[in-house]
Amino acid sequence: MGCWWRPWPRADLEVLAHTLEALSAIVRGSPALREIDLNPVLVLPEGEGVVALDALNSG
Repeated sequence: MGCWWRPWPRADLEVLAHTLEALSAIVRGSPALREIDLNPVLVLPEGEGVVALDALNSG
């Protein structure tokens, strides 16, 4: 019986944290902004960053 599990590379969590901080700053600085939709957001392997494949804002 084969093993289905394989190790995945470490995710770039530091860049994800910075991205969420930046997004939070945008929201705090834009009172007219009503909604932001980022879907999906890919967290790439360490050193490769984060990518929002689709984004929409309204406000």
